[in-house]
Amino acid sequence: GDTCVFYAGDQVCVDGKVIEGEGFVNESLLTGESIPVPKKKDDNVLAGTFVAEGKLIVEATGVGEESYTYKIIKRAKKFKKNRSEIMYSINYVIRLVTLFVIPVATALILKQHFVSHDSYNEIVLSTVAATIGFIPSGFVLLTSLVMFKGAIKLSFYNTLVQDLYSTEKLARVDTICFDKTGTLTKGRFDVTKIVEINCSRDEFEKALKEYSNTGFDRNSTILSIRAYYSGKDYNWNFIDGIPFSSARKWSLLEFKEGTYVLGAPDVLLSDKEKFNSKYNQEMVHGARIIAFGKCESYDKDKETFEGFSLMGLVILKDTLRDNAKETIEFLDSQKLNIKVISGDNPLTASIVATEAGIKDADKYIDASSIDSIEDIKKAVDKYTVFGRVTPEFKLKFVRALQEQEHIVAMTGDGVNDVMALKEADCSIAMQSGSSAARDISSVVLLDSDFAHIPEIIREGRRSINNLERSGVLYLTKTVYAILLALLFIVIPYSYPFKPIQYTLLGTLTIGYPSFFLAFEPNDERVRTGFLYNILFKAIPNGALVATNVCLSALMVYIWLRSELTLSTMATLTTGLVSMFIFTDLCRPFTRLRFWVTVLVPIVFWTVLLILPDVFDVMGITLMRFYGSVVILSIDFVIYLFYRMLTRKFFNKDKFRARITNWLNKKARRQAKM
Repeated sequence: GDTCVFYAGDQVCVDGKVIEGEGFVNESLLTGESIPVPKKKDDNVLAGTFVAEGKLIVEATGVGEESYTYKIIKRAKKFKKNRSEIMYSINYVIRLVTLFVIPVATALILKQHFVSHDSYNEIVLSTVAATIGFIPSGFVLLTSLVMFKGAIKLSFYNTLVQDLYSTEKLARVDTICFDKTGTLTKGRFDVTKIVEINCSRDEFEKALKEYSNTGFDRNSTILSIRAYYSGKDYNWNFIDGIPFSSARKWSLLEFKEGTYVLGAPDVLLSDKEKFNSKYNQEMVHGARIIAFGKCESYDKDKETFEGFSLMGLVILKDTLRDNAKETIEFLDSQKLNIKVISGDNPLTASIVATEAGIKDADKYIDASSIDSIEDIKKAVDKYTVFGRVTPEFKLKFVRALQEQEHIVAMTGDGVNDVMALKEADCSIAMQSGSSAARDISSVVLLDSDFAHIPEIIREGRRSINNLERSGVLYLTKTVYAILLALLFIVIPYSYPFKPIQYTLLGTLTIGYPSFFLAFEPNDERVRTGFLYNILFKAIPNGALVATNVCLSALMVYIWLRSELTLSTMATLTTGLVSMFIFTDLCRPFTRLRFWVTVLVPIVFWTVLLILPDVFDVMGITLMRFYGSVVILSIDFVIYLFYRMLTRKFFNKDKFRARITNWLNKKARRQAKM
């Protein structure tokens, strides 16, 4: 293939193999790891990286569509179906309800034309009123508003939500996968310890500070030492020096006060075995150790020096983020499963995870030792920390968790994370990572600080829990609209509601109350089964409304036999029972819920008293007042009976237990046959 030459600062534009030269390559755009990787002859380099130090002569092996980066991004572009449970639930309800619209509307038209002999105007109004009540249209709008509000709120926490349902998905996860570098840690090496050996600490720190502040050499180690001594003056007289080279692994600076060398201990020190045994524990913990000392003389042309004497050691480490422990404690308190997947040594990743406070962080494994999907499924249950992972392993890892019914969130910042981010139920990218990872993710942390994850979870919980409560109101209306439409096909009266009456009921007993409830603070843990939780309450609630309306119709039929009276009593009954249902949903009361439950009835009855003609109801006379009080009192008694019945027999946990026991008994009977 073609041969390319890359110098420090050049971006590598091809995949290839190093055929000559040595240097350090920054692979952060691909891996998210900010620490440059050493490269020498026969090592591979990838397009998208750039040379941080040295010179590399590379033989191209992959260009354009053949490059590693392009292949990963191409796989990630495949369409993935949105896994939002709220979106699925709304679409499912709309599809189900649509099945009723045409047959029920047709039956109502035929019944009112051939049986009730109503006028065409009344038939149209009744049929329209019946069918528009089927669709929980306001719920779709409310859901979009709640999710939009959540996205706006999270923007104040430097969090970009890239689709409206991202917060919902993160609130539902039970397993979250973290990368080590750049997520748990800061992604850069900071000075953590200074060890003076053959001199006083003041002498050692003075020389080290002056060495780092000259500006002659600007590699990552020098910058870390300079940051450690930031704000401290220097006044030594710099003369000359030899810059750092990855081939030599040391740099040298000459001052009027003396000549100093900074570099790798295994190059500068003669007693390597003694050094390794003494500081092996530091290196095991992922530290980088640098030796610093004086030399007697040097030759700049030959790049050599003589008479080195060690003054001390500088220990650098990729330290934990300041708020990593607090974030992990929050996630652990929420019973979330935490996994650490890293390209680093598994022992190093385990030590960092332990420092972060992750439970069972001592259970680690080298991911290169497992490959099959079955082995990965066993490993995800047994281990917490996975080292030496590849992009393909990350993808299999996420799929293995999902096949075990886990809802998975994945954090990442490199191109090698893209496939796993795409596959995860919720993906979180760091702004400091690659553009491919950001583009594919559901959520982007604009300041690359994963401490915002608890806030995202809280916002998702608020959205889900409040929408679940509001959804009960909307689907209660859907249920009683369907039941009443079916019942009035056989009842000898016309359908009792007009469209304007449904507008009043929908606005005052559902729309405004649900709007206030939807934006309340609520960080309770999300229960599984969004649609089930809503229908469990909405179906009996809807049946209660339908029962009361039918009872009102029966009493009107016996006493008054008036279509207008029936329509009025149906509206009053539905409004009253809907307010009882809303009051139940508001428990336990907060200040907002209390005032909403007080104001809604007042506004509802006031509107009916002031504007009876607008809403097609009768004005109140003394006789009608007494009749209304009797009927509404009976409605209230029925509601109390309903409350007692549901508490005794339809308690949610008890009901689920009864259903489970019944299914188990049935299964055992079938097994005996």
